[in-house]
Amino acid sequence: MDVQRISQLIPKRIGLAFFAALLFMACGGGSSAQTEPWPKQADAAAFQKLMQQHPEAVVLDVRTSGEIAKGMIAGARHMDYNSPDFRQQAASLPKDKPVLVYCLSGGRSKAAADYLRRQGYAEVTELQGGILQWKAANLALEISPNTAVQQAMTLEAFESRVQSESYVLVDFQAKWCKPCQIMKPDIQRLLNEQPELSLIDVDVDASPAIADRYQVQALPTLHWYKNGKLVQSTLGLQSFDELKGYWEILKKN
Repeated sequence: MDVQRISQLIPKRIGLAFFAALLFMACGGGSSAQTEPWPKQADAAAFQKLMQQHPEAVVLDVRTSGEIAKGMIAGARHMDYNSPDFRQQAASLPKDKPVLVYCLSGGRSKAAADYLRRQGYAEVTELQGGILQWKAANLALEISPNTAVQQAMTLEAFESRVQSESYVLVDFQAKWCKPCQIMKPDIQRLLNEQPELSLIDVDVDASPAIADRYQVQALPTLHWYKNGKLVQSTLGLQSFDELKGYWEILKKN
């Protein structure tokens, strides 16, 4: 039975209303279901709820290794946003799964989330207020036994190592020092090419006595030793070619 035939069988006023309703449904207007937009931000409770509702989601911690040593959200994946290889690591994240990202207070997670969205990740949510708000909401953190933490070094142990090696490069650095982190791959490349050169990596926050003893006042600072004697000291970000040049000088002295 067509619409015109139906309208003839019912009162005119009711028929007009019924006819209009049929037209509305025919145009697709009868569906009331609407997809809620994926939230860009969520407070601690909502963030936890998203984790529960989407167990397939990647929970991403973009803090430093030192920060996560004090606790992280259970099941989170760690990628230091300030690390020079953050973008390379982020490329491994699946684009077909939600990404729930957090940091200490929200700044780095916002930057990381914005970057991921530009790369085509459609479902990215930042934890408002970061771990500070997570803890304020009395939500749990876990300590990972596999977390790599820069260990403190005693002054005596440091000086013993300097004296016991023929060629030593001392890298005075910190996790929060971006130039320090940028230079690390080039330092490692030099070490790979020159196996007779040893590295002593001194985190000035973990080992302040060493930094004070050797009057380190800015980062990154590199000390180059030959047979226990300080040959040269360099300050600031160095390219690989510059590092290699200092190594050549060290061998000649």
